[in-house]
Amino acid sequence: MKHFIKLLINLIIISSGTIAYAQISTDSLIDPNAIDHTISPCNDFYQFACGNWIKNTKLPPSRPIWDRGFISVLPDKISNELQVILQAYSKGNFVSSVPYAKKMGDFYASCIDEASIEKTSKAAIIEQLKTIDEIHNLSDVPSVVAKLQLKHVNVLFNFNSTADLLHPTMQIGEVSQGGIGLPNGTYYTGNDPSTYATLKKYQDYGEQLFRLAGYSRSDATANMKIVLSIETELAKASLPPQELHEIAKLYHPVTLAQFQALYKNFNWTNYFHALSITAPSTLNVTEPKFIIAMNNIISQSSLSELKIYLKWRLLQTMAPYLSNQYANTYFEFEQKYLKGQQIIASRAQRCEQVINDSMGDALGHAYVQKYFNPNAKKIALSMMKNIMKAFESDLKKSDWLDEKTKQAALKKLHLMKVRIGYPDQWRSYDELIINKSSFLNNVINTSEFNKKWELGKIGHKTNSNEYLKTPQTIDASYIPTTNSIEILAGVLQPPYFSENATVEENYGGIGMIMAHELTHGFDSSGRRFDGYGALNDWWSKTTEEKYLAKIQCLSDQYSKYEVLPGLYVNGKLTMTENIADAGGIKIAFAALKMVLPSNKNDQGFGFTCNQKFYLTFSQAFCAKATDEFFKQFINQNPHSPPKFRVNGMISNAVNFPSAFNCPEGHSPMTPAKRCEVW
Repeated sequence: MKHFIKLLINLIIISSGTIAYAQISTDSLIDPNAIDHTISPCNDFYQFACGNWIKNTKLPPSRPIWDRGFISVLPDKISNELQVILQAYSKGNFVSSVPYAKKMGDFYASCIDEASIEKTSKAAIIEQLKTIDEIHNLSDVPSVVAKLQLKHVNVLFNFNSTADLLHPTMQIGEVSQGGIGLPNGTYYTGNDPSTYATLKKYQDYGEQLFRLAGYSRSDATANMKIVLSIETELAKASLPPQELHEIAKLYHPVTLAQFQALYKNFNWTNYFHALSITAPSTLNVTEPKFIIAMNNIISQSSLSELKIYLKWRLLQTMAPYLSNQYANTYFEFEQKYLKGQQIIASRAQRCEQVINDSMGDALGHAYVQKYFNPNAKKIALSMMKNIMKAFESDLKKSDWLDEKTKQAALKKLHLMKVRIGYPDQWRSYDELIINKSSFLNNVINTSEFNKKWELGKIGHKTNSNEYLKTPQTIDASYIPTTNSIEILAGVLQPPYFSENATVEENYGGIGMIMAHELTHGFDSSGRRFDGYGALNDWWSKTTEEKYLAKIQCLSDQYSKYEVLPGLYVNGKLTMTENIADAGGIKIAFAALKMVLPSNKNDQGFGFTCNQKFYLTFSQAFCAKATDEFFKQFINQNPHSPPKFRVNGMISNAVNFPSAFNCPEGHSPMTPAKRCEVW
């Protein structure tokens, strides 16, 4: 949930240059030219809906994946719009009514100034590394770790604010696993040629960055051996991705005294002092075994080894913001090798992305003012109400929920909050310092500003109205600790939504997303929280057993999908998303039937209303990607890959066979046994 979008963003890079692909119509969300009529919709609906698009679309060398929706076409559109804003601001073209326009403009100008970055990078990174060189004994390490984490350097572990799962109205500190340079721990622990090859490439990559920082070849090689030794130990203690989505299993609250006694090799008092925060009275330790391992690494490593490790984590983090030598070295491993992307993004797009990540709320405010139609928010709210009514009706008719559990589920539904588009109140950036002359300093300043803002929530009440993501983000979310749904302005446009599209297309697009997010409140993780956002077991034992059998059906189904030879979907890792997909398509269709006149049978593009519903959401997932991208995607992303996400949903959709006249139980999309949860 909270980190799902981060996982996805880490798999994506903005493309370089404007790509000449057909724009999606604002009058219809369906592309009739994408359909492959040589394929039976009953045999492979994804190929039917997207086959011609896949055949006629060339994967840009600047992208590891290209799709019609979340990842490519729509992000490109929004990126271009944000660049228009930032380019104008960087030239001083703004009015005083736009908050923080000058700061955003100066930040963008400092990033675009490639000549200055080339000239100052060497001295800038040496200055940053000095902080680590000044460590003289182990007692200095916690303070330096804190200072690095404020700069967004992922070192040893992560520390953030979070809602207390038993008392979600309050924010507490949370310590979680981290500190490695590869996407997750499984990259270090495999016993196969692919793992060995990746570790060798990682070693070479690290050596290159160390040499750019002034180390000899032999020292760079020795340094990376130390780094790999420490990171491998951290990786061995890390939970695999499929176990990080069961939030209830990541709740281990301790008092500050207990915490310091358990993990005493690290001076937490010095650490919190360096963060400039009051030591939290209560902390949640998401993975206690990992923090024990981290604690042991500190006691078993020499001071010089720890300093080398810290330097590596700093170099890898800062590389994209330094000279072209650093940025290209970073790209060659992080994007080209790991994801299959062939060319680096343009500087203009990388600069837009940096500011979007760093000052997202301020940029979102400008984006909403310039590009978002407020009427979309009204229509979306109306649709969301219908989605909730359809889910309520389905709950009431459920024959597998006992009465007590059913009433608790209905109460949770009735307490669910909905946020559409953008916040009513925007973040303040008054205290943020931006200097037009130093890009790296601006990156560091915004990192520290945002981290301190986040940590400043600890010990205070949870803001239930706070948006999880910025409005220009192409996404939607369910947040369990506030029992709320967030549908952002970025996703309220084609191919998911249009004021000019038919009702069946809008329900097949944004309606399905809304129903998907609502169902997250009742997925294998969300179901553990009550209507007030507290961790609370409101299930009877009998009903829970039925629920577990239902979701096991989904796990078995998706685990049989082969993405590449020998590479299968991880049914456990994708469980929560598959549950939400199965419920999303069912509830969105039911909501459509509530508002669609019974005599309406639109034949637009030669398809009925029901057929257009299924085509809309399926075509939003049309995608092409490199094998490298899918290998990483499968290993860490909680969503199923596009083809299997669509076909998995379709094969479980009870109304699909009649819509496309498919024989029940006699075609791949209409199996004799369906998996149904909600």
